Amino acid sequence: MPLPERVLIDGSAFLALLSVNDASHDLAVQTYERLVDREQELWTTSPTLVRIASLIHERFGVEGLRIFKDSIDGIIHVFWIDGTTYKDALGLITNQLSGGDLGLEESLTSVVAKHLQAYVFTFNNCFGELGIPILPREVQKLC
Repeated sequence: MPLPERVLIDGSAFLALLSVNDASHDLAVQTYERLVDREQELWTTSPTLVRIASLIHERFGVEGLRIFKDSIDGIIHVFWIDGTTYKDALGLITNQLSGGDLGLEESLTSVVAKHLQAYVFTFNNCFGELGIPILPREVQKLC
C-alpha cells in the first residue's frame, strides 16, 4: 500500500522513537526510517515540538537538544498553531459526545492532520477513533 503524501508526527511517536525502553520503540524506528527513506513530507505541531524539546532538554541537556534539532532540521516541518487552529481544537474537545479523554495536544494534532490531509504517525488510537488515518496500523494504546 502506498504511503500518504504528508505525515504528522505526534508526541507518542516521538517518545517511542527517543526511548529504547518504550514497548513501541522498534516499530517506531522502523516506521520513521521508512517515512524518511521514501521522502514523505513529515510534519509536527509546535506544541508537540515544544513538549518533546523540553523533555529532551530536561533529560539530556543542551547537547541532547542540539542533536535533536540537527536530526530533524530539514526533515520535519513545523505547523505553527494559530488562533483559528487553537479554537477549532478547543471546539473538538468541548464537543466530545462521551466526555472522552481527548487532550489539547491530541485535539490540535487532529485539527492539523485534517487541515494538512495527513496521516498521523502515532501510538495513540484516538486519531483512528476520530476517523484520521494512522501509521503504524498496529496501534494499541488508547486515548
